[in-house]
Amino acid sequence: MNKFLKAGLLIVTLVIPALIFTFLRYFATNHYEIPFYFPQFNPSGEVMISNGDTVYYQINPKYLKSFKGNALSTDQFRNGLTVVSYAPEICDDSCKIIRDQLARIKTLGDGISGLKVITITEERQVPSGDDETIANREGCSVAMFPKDKQREVLLETFKLGTTIPKFEAALPEQKLMLVDRDGCIRGYYMGADKAEFDRLMAEIKILNYEEENSK
Repeated sequence: MNKFLKAGLLIVTLVIPALIFTFLRYFATNHYEIPFYFPQFNPSGEVMISNGDTVYYQINPKYLKSFKGNALSTDQFRNGLTVVSYAPEICDDSCKIIRDQLARIKTLGDGISGLKVITITEERQVPSGDDETIANREGCSVAMFPKDKQREVLLETFKLGTTIPKFEAALPEQKLMLVDRDGCIRGYYMGADKAEFDRLMAEIKILNYEEENSK
């Protein structure tokens, strides 16, 4: 009797986990999907499709120059996950908190190849000490744009007018955005809010995992 009982327990121990794994592998869905932003439309107003997939907006860094004055190319927003922030000329307390938070992102750098942090700001005759500090951090860079192109860069190129749920009144300088390896926008976050920043860190890891396992 004991032998049959032990055999039964052994079968249950081995079979049930296998059944659970099979169910999760083939029938369960991933409930944490990171969205794409801004599908593209053709002249007829229809969503553009390429190879069966929706075509989404991709960052084109028009008007942006590096800290050293070199024009940025689309490659700066490809081949690696990129976190983008906007730093106004006058950096208030919220802006300073975000700059400190950005240093945390680089703690993920060793495990996430190509992870970059780009801070965009207006051109000025004398760069600030904060700009130099950011530009000198490994994996971080500062990109500058002409002051008369502020609206176009912030609202059209990076679409920082996009609202964040529960933070509808947030200004562009209060937000961070996440760009994937194809230059598509995948998220907006309140940079000075701990829960929002933790969400950004988590979604960086998730996107990296998904992209590494899709190769």
